[in-house]
Formats: sequence, structure tokens, C-alpha cells
Amino acid sequence: NPIAESLKPSMVLAQSGVQIDEFSGYKNLIYPIETTAPTAGYYAEGGTISASDPTVTPYTAETHTASALVKVSRQLLESGNNVDQYIETSIANQVGLQMENAFFANSNVTSAPTALSQVSGITDIISEANGKTLDSYDDLVDLKKTLRSNNANGDVNLYMSPNIMSGFAKLKGTDNQPLVPAPFIFDEYQGSFVSSQIPDDLTKGTGTALSTVFAFQPDAVRIAIKQNAVLRLEERFSDELAVGYVAYIMHDIVVTRPSAVAMARGVKFA
Repeated sequence: NPIAESLKPSMVLAQSGVQIDEFSGYKNLIYPIETTAPTAGYYAEGGTISASDPTVTPYTAETHTASALVKVSRQLLESGNNVDQYIETSIANQVGLQMENAFFANSNVTSAPTALSQVSGITDIISEANGKTLDSYDDLVDLKKTLRSNNANGDVNLYMSPNIMSGFAKLKGTDNQPLVPAPFIFDEYQGSFVSSQIPDDLTKGTGTALSTVFAFQPDAVRIAIKQNAVLRLEERFSDELAVGYVAYIMHDIVVTRPSAVAMARGVKFA
């Protein structure tokens, strides 16, 4: 998928196996959002099978535009050494980072897709009113327990900020030696992905400088691309002997199975 490849350098979502759907050739791309699964049972011969209705809501992918405009001097462009390619790659990466920044934000960002933490039906395992200071791997176990209890039985990914990753890596036991997690803690996690776009500035009650750890199956989230990354050179700074590079991508990020997503919202290390 060329779109997926263009997003991978900057987006951990693309790196972690989240599916990317292109719908530039369609008027609408509609996803079924499952909030309640159907039930099954055993029945005697000739018995009446009771109907069970799953709750599935159609969601039409919306068009949100992440964009960037960069002014570049003609002197720099004429200096050679593939400067233009470097600039194009850098700008495209920034657009990808902005997409992820809005998705992992503490609250909805204006004109962006719904932030993951604000999606209805996702379980938050942190009940403490002022957040929680982590000192073990217990919450990673509880994230996995929550997903398995919701019958999310496939591979699971973890997503966390660099600060939280560092905190887990520095955990020590009473002997001041690195705290080695039990194998079953990570044996069903497909991967742990670290993103600087997951914020560490959440406030919960009197708790500050808090972050969120997300756990979900990659197939529970979809990236819908209306128009792939476009980078255009514009003559809008000619009086300054400069040009403008405009990059944008029209997209939506959709959670198709909220029950396959869990989060520990409001955590930090001491």
C-alpha cells in the first residue's frame, strides 16, 4: 500500500498494523461500528431460536485536512544535494505527526477526527480521581484483562509516551535491580509503540503532568484516506526570493470496535 508506506516514517499507527483505506474513488466510505455483539446459544431439536440483535451503527468517514505551509528560500533550493527532496520528506512527516497528535490528544482538536480518549465505549481502567502514580506493571496486566473480558482475543498493541516508556524501563525491585516483568505480561502484546504525540500534560482532579497508555487490537482502528499526501510548490513569497511548500492530507481515523480498545488515562511515574 503506497499510502501506508508514505505514513510509516512518522506514524506509529501505520507502523503497528492499523489498516489504511483509500476512498478517493468513492463518494462515501461507511464503516460498521459495533457496540453490542450478538449472542449465541444451544437449543433443543425443534426449539425456537431467540433472536439477538447486535448494535451496529453505520459511520460515514468524514474529511479532515491536516496541512502545513513552509517558506523556503530559493538560495537553499538551488544549493543542490537533494535539498528539495529532504524538505518534501520533512514536511510530509510533520503532517503525519499532526494526524497522530490529534488522535492521541487529551481532548478533541478543532476540525480534526475524534480523539481516541473521547470515543464512546472505550474502557478506562484508572478510577482514581486524581490520577495514578505507577510503580509496577499491574496496569498493563489490567489493560489486557479488560480487552480479554470484552472478547477482544486477537493481537494487542500498547501505545505510550516516551516518559511512560522510560518509567517502565527504570522500574526496580527492592534489591535496586531492574524489575523484570513476568512473561505473561507481554506474551500477548504484539508490540509496544512509543509516540511523542501522546501527551504528558493531562490534568485529572488535582493530578497534573499525567499521560495515557492505550491498548488495542490494530484491526479496531482504521485510517481512511480521502486524498493521499499532496505536496505542492507555490509562488507566494517571490518578493522575498522564497517559495512556499504546501502539504496536506484529507483523512479520518475511525474506531470500529470500541470494546477492543482500553486505556489507562491519568498515569505517571514519580
